[in-house]
Amino acid sequence: MENDANCVLLAERWQGKAAEMANFLVLTIGTGIGGAIFCQHQLINGARFRAGEFGYMLTDRPGGRDPRRYSMNENCTLRVLRHRYAQHIGAPLDSVTGELIFDRYDAGDPVCQRLVAEFFNGLGHGLYNLVHIFDPQTIFIGGGVVERPGFLTLLRQHLAWFGIADYLDTVSHGNDAGLIGAVYHFNQLYRSPDDDRH
Repeated sequence: MENDANCVLLAERWQGKAAEMANFLVLTIGTGIGGAIFCQHQLINGARFRAGEFGYMLTDRPGGRDPRRYSMNENCTLRVLRHRYAQHIGAPLDSVTGELIFDRYDAGDPVCQRLVAEFFNGLGHGLYNLVHIFDPQTIFIGGGVVERPGFLTLLRQHLAWFGIADYLDTVSHGNDAGLIGAVYHFNQLYRSPDDDRH
């Protein structure tokens, strides 16, 4: 059984832009930050099958006793972005969507401009670390937010000063990527030895 981020990676390798790549990463943005590593033509699982848990990287200097508060999971997700904006406007969390925040960002809302900039800045710290740790050909960004028109351009603009914009791309299959990768994984596990003879 593969986790969702690994399935997104397998989809990109099987039927996406990474078909000919030997070294690339996937980072998914949702309620948490997920990740997957493809290095020297292999999916890397790690000694405890926890490789690619990029969401636990720290984006700020830890303080107090719980370093998780300073991780990507606690600072760079849509859930956190929604929560911060909902708190600011005094609205229930369920009434605030990522789409609403980005629409208001586009309209020039100063609070949304600040929160989105903080969101991208946190992502930038994590992505910068990944570029210099793994030296990938590309980091593919996945999750529902990447289907927003202009997302990749906006991401690259915000991260230009990190010097990593050229490493970034979005996954090829949007929200279907995990399903496509799961199909590939299933086929690899259960294909007949006879399949290799045809």
